[in-house]
Amino acid sequence: MKHRWELLSVVILLFSRTDGQNLVPNHSFEDANLCEHNEKCSPSAWFYVTKNLSAGYFQYGTVASDGSRWLNIVTGSKLGIARQYWQTMLLHHLEKGKKYTISFSLHGWDTDPNLNDIGFYFSSHFHFLPIVDTMMVPDNYVSFLDAKVKEGKNHWFKITKEYTAQDDYQFLMIGNFSKRDYQQIARKRAFASVYMCVRIDDINISPVDKIDCASCQQLSDSLYSLKLRHSSAIAEEQIDIDTISNPYVAKIDTLILNGIYFSTGSYRINNPDEIERFRSRFERPNIRQIKIVGYTDDVGTVADNLTLSEQRAKEVSDIISSKFAIPKSLLDVSGKGITTDNLQKSKNRRVEIFIYLNQSQ
Repeated sequence: MKHRWELLSVVILLFSRTDGQNLVPNHSFEDANLCEHNEKCSPSAWFYVTKNLSAGYFQYGTVASDGSRWLNIVTGSKLGIARQYWQTMLLHHLEKGKKYTISFSLHGWDTDPNLNDIGFYFSSHFHFLPIVDTMMVPDNYVSFLDAKVKEGKNHWFKITKEYTAQDDYQFLMIGNFSKRDYQQIARKRAFASVYMCVRIDDINISPVDKIDCASCQQLSDSLYSLKLRHSSAIAEEQIDIDTISNPYVAKIDTLILNGIYFSTGSYRINNPDEIERFRSRFERPNIRQIKIVGYTDDVGTVADNLTLSEQRAKEVSDIISSKFAIPKSLLDVSGKGITTDNLQKSKNRRVEIFIYLNQSQ
């Protein structure tokens, strides 16, 4: 078949170790969240990345790999619509340097699925994006082009790969992280429908070496209890990790400093006194680390904006350090360059701060 995988080098084998301690809550998507509109619009413990929406959670059409539900993810479109991503919090954080077995079932739409169209992204926090900009291209996402593949029943394919954790990540996002936008993908591949999709089911992430997961059920219950799916409060404030009980991970307090203004092309803060409003957040005794991430609007070159975003983060870092007597050793500064998250360019010229708190205090 013309579109069958497009990867001849993949070894068609099934990795034998797919059981064990699965760290993915609601891994087969069978449990449906009953949201604030009293509708089963999303799988329990999973969250849609685009603000105020949830799309692609089905119980009809394609027979599920196991059970009756699965997730549909748009991976290409002749209309160039926004991408779809889903995310959850793992029941135990990944431990840097340790090995894990990742497996899941994959199904195509009108054609066999393409492994270029699905990736996993592990990170330290939830992500929420506006409708107008959902194309994420992280450098460190997990690709499955080198995975082991076996075709199962009803045209589902079992995908399996061993992964070594790059950091102590707690959050998982799934979707298409390729650098091509939807319309570029559509032009490259000939497919009959307006949309090209993959369907995913039965996600399993298991440590090769057994871990202590005594509190995994408690964390799962906390995730299931989050019912809001359409409120703008979720998108603006992100999910408050302090409401999720997990003894293995430091609490994270997230500040999105949209009230801190920069002029175009400048890293000097126009209203530095605004940071004073958050004094109580920076003077807590149990701060373990503070990550400061800078962003820019899309005026100028990519290289210049990357430098500018780093300068903005450093400027905020210097102010926080001097104003609240925080040691520089606790401050981790980085710049992400251009973002178009907001329609107003001034809101894209921002700094995000993640305050990691020790659980024991």
